[in-house]
Amino acid sequence: MKRIFQTLSQKWPEYLLEILVITIGILGAFALNNWNENVQQKKETAKIYELIENDLEFTIGEMENIIADYDTSLNYMRALITQSVSKEKISSNRKYISSLTGFDDLRIKKRGLKLLENSIALDIDSNDSLSNAISNFYSEKSDEVEVEVEGLKIVFLDFFEFISAQDWFLDLMSGKGLEGFADDVAENKMLQKKILYYALALDAHRSQLADFRDGGKKILEEINKHQREN
Repeated sequence: MKRIFQTLSQKWPEYLLEILVITIGILGAFALNNWNENVQQKKETAKIYELIENDLEFTIGEMENIIADYDTSLNYMRALITQSVSKEKISSNRKYISSLTGFDDLRIKKRGLKLLENSIALDIDSNDSLSNAISNFYSEKSDEVEVEVEGLKIVFLDFFEFISAQDWFLDLMSGKGLEGFADDVAENKMLQKKILYYALALDAHRSQLADFRDGGKKILEEINKHQREN
């Protein structure tokens, strides 16, 4: 036993050095592993943000086209509602009636959002300000758009049921002309009210699309800033 203690007392610096080398090696391995995980995490995060960016750019582009179409349709509707256009012009320009015959049922792309919502599996920091801003934006603005679309559908179906019951509608569908529609717009108060209700619903939907578009552009700016900094 005495000999063992003598050996330890003589060689303890060597043993201590070996222990230190092993400890440093283990700690270094952990540090390298954490570094690799952080690098991989940043790559996965960047991919998600890039996909969200693509989704937003596509959706905003579609919304820009829809908003422009709605603006045109609303101008024709206002002319009908305010009686600021002649019967002759209404009967010679199909855009007045076509402005009343439908709307765009846009579906907001959310591929990137779904990945972001599952980001816990990718170890993305749930407190990240950008991911929170994106989640809050979609939660608020996309819900508003979808609710407004459902309301617009109800108004449109009621409106279409009304106009499809009018005598001139069959003439219109059979290609006989727009004279009956032009006469009815000038004389039928109920038709004027129905057009007004539909125009109000379409304008409300247009406003929600514009809000999403404007908010989406701000999110795109934040994503671009994040990508530049990382």
